[in-house]
Amino acid sequence: MFLGIIFCAVFALSSPKEVRPAYDPVLVARGQQYLADLHTRACLELDRENVMSRAVQDKLVCELADPRLTQIIPLLEQGDPSAILGDKITRERARIYTLIATQGADAYKLKKQPTNSHKKHKLKKPRGNSHGMYQMTVKTYHAMRKGYPAANLPKKFMGCSQDHVCSAKFAILYNDANTSFLARRIPARWHEKMPIKTFAHARYLAGAYTSGMPAYYMVRQSRADPSWVKKMPKAQWRNYLQMLENLWYAPQFNEVNT
Repeated sequence: MFLGIIFCAVFALSSPKEVRPAYDPVLVARGQQYLADLHTRACLELDRENVMSRAVQDKLVCELADPRLTQIIPLLEQGDPSAILGDKITRERARIYTLIATQGADAYKLKKQPTNSHKKHKLKKPRGNSHGMYQMTVKTYHAMRKGYPAANLPKKFMGCSQDHVCSAKFAILYNDANTSFLARRIPARWHEKMPIKTFAHARYLAGAYTSGMPAYYMVRQSRADPSWVKKMPKAQWRNYLQMLENLWYAPQFNEVNT
């Protein structure tokens, strides 16, 4: 009896512990699918309104829109830079996808707070100028409303910033607008330098998205300067594009050892 107890104790100590994954793969997959569906739903609405691209003549805006970039922007905007730039990128991606999967349409929405004794609620605006899952700004949003009237973006900025499909539409339009700047700057060569739906094109768009300065990048790209990212004036912008590269080339979750 005593020897049996000792044997069981030794066996328990020597047996390998069950390794639990760092995330729930079901929730991660659900979050990824949610973002993929956002792009699809946004493009269905834009196509229904026949919204044309300003970058390429006779093309619908969604014919040029890269669904992969639409899905990565929320990770860029909501992710922890130190995790994505470091060795915790998988956990950070899983954290964001899990939050989106569990909160759905409420993910990254502003919280409502009571304003008086009758318990009415209003949105509490966060500090800073950016709002929502896609971190939209008022100035850029209204520029997209004016530049793409067929898209019928709502008049109220806060309403769109708190709606995921509307925010995805904004991101698609903003990326098309920045592509149009590029097309005007180097009309004969931009297709060769940055083909649509490639990393080179996505990097240009991400740089313009985070900085709001597309002209700066057009000059660098038109000169075919491979070091243009390192010459960006702000470390925050340089880190943003390194985050994009890390996310762009990150392995799929079913390829990651957990």
